[in-house]
Amino acid sequence: MRLRLNKSVYMPGETAICQIESLPDNTAEIAFCLFHLDSPVFSGRTFLINQFSLDLPNRDYTGYLLLATAIDQENTAIHTTVTAIDCSSKWTKFPRYGYLWEYTQGTNATEKIENLSNFHLNGLQFYDWQYRHHIPVAPDLSEWTDWSGRKIYGSVIRSYLDEAHSRGMACMAYNMIYAANMTYIDDDSGVNPSWRLRKQTGEDFTCDMNASLGKVGILQYFNPLNPDWQKYIFEKENEVFSAFPFDGWHGDTIGEMGIMVTADGSPLGFDDNGKPIQTVMDSYTYFLNAAKEAIGKHFLVFNPVGAQGIENVNISNVDVLYTEFWPWDLDDRGEPYEDYYSIHRAILQAQKQSGKSLVVAAYINYKNPTDHFNSPAVRLMDSVVFASGGSRIELGNGDGMFSI
Repeated sequence: MRLRLNKSVYMPGETAICQIESLPDNTAEIAFCLFHLDSPVFSGRTFLINQFSLDLPNRDYTGYLLLATAIDQENTAIHTTVTAIDCSSKWTKFPRYGYLWEYTQGTNATEKIENLSNFHLNGLQFYDWQYRHHIPVAPDLSEWTDWSGRKIYGSVIRSYLDEAHSRGMACMAYNMIYAANMTYIDDDSGVNPSWRLRKQTGEDFTCDMNASLGKVGILQYFNPLNPDWQKYIFEKENEVFSAFPFDGWHGDTIGEMGIMVTADGSPLGFDDNGKPIQTVMDSYTYFLNAAKEAIGKHFLVFNPVGAQGIENVNISNVDVLYTEFWPWDLDDRGEPYEDYYSIHRAILQAQKQSGKSLVVAAYINYKNPTDHFNSPAVRLMDSVVFASGGSRIELGNGDGMFSI
């Protein structure tokens, strides 16, 4: 016996449609009780044994437990089941983030979103959906080939968006904040090479994603503080919102790579005290505040990879804090993020600096990949993160789970 809801999250006072699967054959009616923590809120009975509705309390940012009991004709309880209900006007208060990555023709978006909704996810990252990093919206919105050669179908993306929105989920369009595929050199996009970053050694700041594909497989990185780059990438992200009903931008980085200079050897910019900014992570607060202003009502999520510069993100205007942890990156004590306590500290520090809950991306089994997850390790990581006041991104694409 299972209890399913028509949405993953509800507005306060909204009506929840509750469907019961695999009822015992001799069920005559359903008794239900809504709890907040261990206190009953209201209870009742219904003869509509397969589906019934509940008018939820008009209280924001509150979670409930719904208990349903199958009753036979002799008024005996024969089976019980439970589910959770979240009443929140914004997903950013208690983010439960998932992901999508499959946009091929024939993808069953309804089934995938329904599965994710059953896990009560309220936000989804659409990973690698875009045409190019510096041209996220493809020339043809019906179908396009991404940088890696995958065929992406606009109809699938729209189906995901429609299904997710119908269940109360926010949908975030992934894209890096400062990258262009090397095709920018001759694709007339308007990206100017003079905006690029160089390492202290003098070489361009690039990344080989898959050089065997040619220019499209190599990323060039640009100065996040360059006003012309900001104007360019913010316009491109707003084009995303015009082309598809995404709810926001999930900005990404490749991680901190040390001291950088601009193409002409200058600092990236200057802080409020006039001090030169020499690392990308020290540009985050300024870039993110400008980005949030540029995209207006849309949400902004940002990933300072390895939690490098997370302190600059925590004090910015992002709507949701998100960090991908790696065991070789160091925390503010100079200790690596290789144990559960380091994750606990990062969540507490983020909450202290921002008042927000940190979404944690941490890859279980990373040092010892196998065909199956280490279930105790998954549960321990989830327990540490949840008890610390954070949340996890681990479930997605229907019934999948993050691995690497």
